[in-house]
Parts: sequence; structure tokens; C-alpha cells
Amino acid sequence: MKTKKSIIALIPLTIILFVAGVFVPNAGAQTENVASTTKTAKQLASEKKLMVKIIDRANKEIDRRVTALDALAARVQEMKKVSDNEKATIASDVQSQNSILVSLKAKIAADTDIETMRADVKSITGTYRVFALIIPRGHIVASADKINTVADLFTAIVTKLEAKIVVAKSAGNDVAVLESTLADMKAKIADAKVQAQNADAKVAPLTPDQGDTAKLQANKTALSQARTSIKVGNDDLKKARQDATLIVKELKAFKVNTATTTPASVQ
Repeated sequence: MKTKKSIIALIPLTIILFVAGVFVPNAGAQTENVASTTKTAKQLASEKKLMVKIIDRANKEIDRRVTALDALAARVQEMKKVSDNEKATIASDVQSQNSILVSLKAKIAADTDIETMRADVKSITGTYRVFALIIPRGHIVASADKINTVADLFTAIVTKLEAKIVVAKSAGNDVAVLESTLADMKAKIADAKVQAQNADAKVAPLTPDQGDTAKLQANKTALSQARTSIKVGNDDLKKARQDATLIVKELKAFKVNTATTTPASVQ
């Protein structure tokens, strides 16, 4: 009897332990779920703040590119020696890139997933090569156009200087140095035009690399070579201007009127 009572007395305790064994772990799981939910909320809040910062940085990068494109578009309109077809191509590229960047700006602002947003921001420099190609190419073409414009102006001055030298020679003056200097001026003008043509030819066929590493490197090489040609062309014109200045100075010493042959600035 005593043994049965002891067993009966133990039953409530066994039930309690059994219940505890089932529900205590569940209570722990509930606590863990609450903690997990709280952690996710904190993560979301942190991500939201980060996304605001990312959008702000992206807007600045896009706005900077749009501003540069607008400036290039204005410069394209001022080109005088570039063909209408090439001007139209550059203008179309500028407009296309502008539209793409404006759309990308709106997409980034509407992104709800941070990884998607980061990918879109990366594409500003990765896919849309505004600063890597479009703008540098446009400025090189514009520089080549300016070289050709100034070269034509200098060619007109050469004709006038040549006539003045003939007058000075007819008056009995020794113009050997003037003739040599004029020949050098002609050579520099001619080379400047060649350099401008080379630069334009290097960049005219270039297109964005779209992530192609080999094409990216080829574009960089072409742009670098074109810049070198532009530099040489500008140096040629500076030397041509120096030649013209020297000729004008000597002609004045011979008492030859040089009022209409003052060389223009290359810059």
C-alpha cells in the first residue's frame, strides 16, 4: 500500500516534468523568434539608412555626368570643321547617355533591395562609360575641330605674310630668314591638320566597352594616342604663331605694313 501511495504521489511530479520537457524548449524557441524578429527590424532600419546614403552618392555621380554631357553638347554645337554627320553622331550619343542616366537615377531611387541598388550604382561607372569614353571622345573631336579652324586662319595669314615678304624683297631687303621662317610656319600648319585628322580618326569608331576588358583597354589606348596627336597639333600651331610673330616683327623693321597680318592666339 505504501508503495502504491508513493507511486501515486510521484505521478503529479512526473506529469509536471513531462510538461516541462515539452513546453520549456518551446518557450525558448518563442524567445528566440522574438529576438530574431527584433534583429531583422534593426537590420531593416540600418539598411534603410544605408540606402538613403547610397542614393545620395549615386545622385551626385549621375548629376556630375549629366552636367559634363550638357557642357559637351554645347561644345559640339560650336564645332566648325567637323562634318554634320559626325556632329550628329556625337550629339546623339550625348542625348542617349543623358536619357540613360536620368532613367538610372529614377530606378536607383525606386530600388527596394539594397543589393539591387548597389548593382545599379555600380553600373554608373561599370556600364555607362560617360567619363571613360563618351566625354573624352567628344572633347578630342572638339579639340581637333579647333585645331583645323585655327590652322585655316593661319593659312590665310601665311598668304598675306608671303605677299609682304615679296614686297620687302622687291625693296632690296634680305628676306632669306623670313622665307625660311615662313616655310617652317607652313610645315607646322600642315602637320597640325594631320594631327587633328589622326586624332579624329582614332576616336570616331569607338563605342562603350560594356564590361569587355579587352575593348576597354583598346579604347584607352586609342584615346591616349588621340590625346598625343592633339597635343602635337596644338604645339605645331603655337610654333606657327611664333613664326608668324617673328616674321611680322622683321617686316616692321623693313618698314612693311603688317596691320592685317597679326597672328591670332592658338588658345
